[in-house]
Amino acid sequence: MRNSLIVILLLVSIAWPGYSQVNQKTVSEFGLGLSMLTAYTDIGGAENAGPKSISEIAQMSKRPGLEGYYKYNINPRVSFKLNGIVGLLAGTDKGSRNEGRGYSFSSFILDVSAIGVYYIVTEKEPFFYRSSLRRQGWNKNVYPSLYIQAGVGACIYALSPNEKLSNASLVGYEGGKTATPVFPVGIGSTLPIARDIRLFLETNYVFTLTDYLDGYSNELYSKSKDAYLSISAGLVYQLGYQKTNWRKSRSYRR
Repeated sequence: MRNSLIVILLLVSIAWPGYSQVNQKTVSEFGLGLSMLTAYTDIGGAENAGPKSISEIAQMSKRPGLEGYYKYNINPRVSFKLNGIVGLLAGTDKGSRNEGRGYSFSSFILDVSAIGVYYIVTEKEPFFYRSSLRRQGWNKNVYPSLYIQAGVGACIYALSPNEKLSNASLVGYEGGKTATPVFPVGIGSTLPIARDIRLFLETNYVFTLTDYLDGYSNELYSKSKDAYLSISAGLVYQLGYQKTNWRKSRSYRR
């Protein structure tokens, strides 16, 4: 009996470190995904003078984008991310309360931001275990994470107005604007699909310091600075072999 207990203790002591590493992740990660971008500017608007409804917001002009980032994991709950978005923004007065103006625009943007990430629910790698329902095969537990983020950066944009907007220089249009500071604030989640690969889904509302993201500013229509919303989905891949030991706050090689 005593020998059996010794053997069991030895097995546990060997197996436990391996299990504790299951929930480890690499210090560095790279993410790449597709985005949907929606502009909130002075061009367009709701169908009436009241606030926008959910259905009207859903119908607003959306354009595609591409998001990529490098993330450095400081500890289980705090990460630093260098984020980039390339894509298009667009807006039109068609179908809005401002349809009589007939303005529309499209804009190519390049947004680069430094973002701090805080995990409300931390990330964990999938834990594989033998199935109790089948003689052969494996099951796995996967746990989604939940995080919030905020940062600061810059957006460079190239504007393309329609003819009516470009001729509205006396009533609000001003060309030549090309850049603005930006302040993204967002929420997101990841879900592991393999040991080193995760799905990610996040949304960011990006504040700017310009009212000319659409090239147009008029005190009759401009109540605040322009902004845009990004909704992104893609894959995250863990880079390298260096992993962070969360409990002891030090790095080791797996």
